[in-house]
Amino acid sequence: MVPSCAAGWASCDGDPSNGCETDLGSSDGNCGACGTTCADVGGTNLCAGGTCTPSCAAGSGNCDGIGPNGCETSLGASNTNCGACGVACADVNGSSTCVGGACAATCDPGFGNCDASGTNGCETSTSASDAHCGTCGNACVDLNSTNTCTGGVCTPACFDAWASC
Repeated sequence: MVPSCAAGWASCDGDPSNGCETDLGSSDGNCGACGTTCADVGGTNLCAGGTCTPSCAAGSGNCDGIGPNGCETSLGASNTNCGACGVACADVNGSSTCVGGACAATCDPGFGNCDASGTNGCETSTSASDAHCGTCGNACVDLNSTNTCTGGVCTPACFDAWASC
């Protein structure tokens, strides 16, 4: 016959002769319930008050918020959790991958990652941006003209009385 146990205790070994032998509040192998193991994945994981509480090592995270499976995410290589939980690498106008905990963007032709953030991808059209014409940082200068970026080339329109600007 299975014994009736006080709150926080259980008979996890199935042996009625030793009663309610398991403290569910502090047993790493029976945390909160019989058979719930606190896994030491990516750090340490202790049972406290019947809840698995992971402590993550550098480069690991408990991004799914599930205590028993520990720090299941590698923050150095996850495109959806790059460097920290919830930081996603964006595939805008190209592709982005997580390398060493930082998003690295590879841009499609005509686009650039001019703010150097992989989390928003290749956000700049280098074929139409006056500040980044043809490549990041190449600004079309307005010296005695209006200068616009067309097809990645700065095209001046001289003011009256100015030529060959």
